[in-house]
Amino acid sequence: MKARKRTPAEITGEGAPAPSGQGVDRAAKGRVLVHHPCKGVRARVIAALRECGMVTEGVASLRTARAKLAETVFDAALLTIRGDGTDALDLANDLSSDAMGPGVVMLSDRPDVDDAVRAMRAGAMDLLSEPYQAADVALRVRAVVDAARRDRQREEQLSGLKKLCRELNTARDSVTKQVGSLCDELADAYTQITEQVQHVKAAAEFAALIRQDLDVESALRTCLEYLLTKTGPTNAAVFLPGDHGDFSLGAYVNYDRPRDAADVLLDHLANTLAPRFADEDSILAFDGEEDLAKTVGDDAHWLGDSRVVVIPCSHDEECMAVMVLFRDRLSPFSTDAMPVLEIVGRLFAEQLDRVVRVHGRAFAKDEAWPDEDIGGMAA
Repeated sequence: MKARKRTPAEITGEGAPAPSGQGVDRAAKGRVLVHHPCKGVRARVIAALRECGMVTEGVASLRTARAKLAETVFDAALLTIRGDGTDALDLANDLSSDAMGPGVVMLSDRPDVDDAVRAMRAGAMDLLSEPYQAADVALRVRAVVDAARRDRQREEQLSGLKKLCRELNTARDSVTKQVGSLCDELADAYTQITEQVQHVKAAAEFAALIRQDLDVESALRTCLEYLLTKTGPTNAAVFLPGDHGDFSLGAYVNYDRPRDAADVLLDHLANTLAPRFADEDSILAFDGEEDLAKTVGDDAHWLGDSRVVVIPCSHDEECMAVMVLFRDRLSPFSTDAMPVLEIVGRLFAEQLDRVVRVHGRAFAKDEAWPDEDIGGMAA
């Protein structure tokens, strides 16, 4: 049988196909481009890499290397520094700036400190020098291939996350029509998370305080004192339900009203305002007399032109108390405080229910809340 003449590529190992049945395995271990002007050196490096199962291609010029890198995906590129090395370093810099590009290894016959510094600045992951030992070349190129693949996988994951963020942003824009960029969405999300954390912290803080109080008087005092830390100076009253649907004053803070006028005002609010909001299930805020009159009618004039916040305190659909905060219209309540006040109202209602059960009272059936002024506090 006449022997087939081997091509130069098969002799040097450049561009030769992987043995039958091993293409997938070899490609899985890495695809490497080897650039070196010297055919013999190039062949030795290629042989070392093929010995450890990598797919390799060899080129003699940087121009050919650029063309190969543009048309084929490589995991690593071995580039040789010759002369001033400018062209090789420029190509290395281009490759390293691409997150999806191959890892770069610089080859130098006699490297010095300047070569090492230039290679590092160009983004090279390693620098190999003569003599090229097969085991050392294979080990170090293997490490570069692994690192490049990790970077590529990380970049693909990042691209996937960016795509998902864009899709979420588009969906959000269709609902809110307010967010115009991903940065705005992230900033808004951060703000929301921060607020939620603050609300959770406030809930835990107040719960730790109120659960220590196992009588009505101390629970009322704790609640009002905590409210003042969140609202600042304000008039505040807590009205407790009786056994016939009426309400009585449980505790109060008088901030800016004459004492005699405050007593009359609070008695009137107990008879008119508290019953009106007993069945509400969320906090309500009113901006002045005109706004309040839409809900309570003529009784709004008792509070004058004040900012008013009403906090219904219900547990298991049963009204346990109604809190009313009010102060001059020129001193509005912070909108940031509203969620915290609602949390306080809910936890306060739960504690009142717990107090009732601890003392064995059948609330709204056998015994009404006490009618006397409990723990009234003057600001």
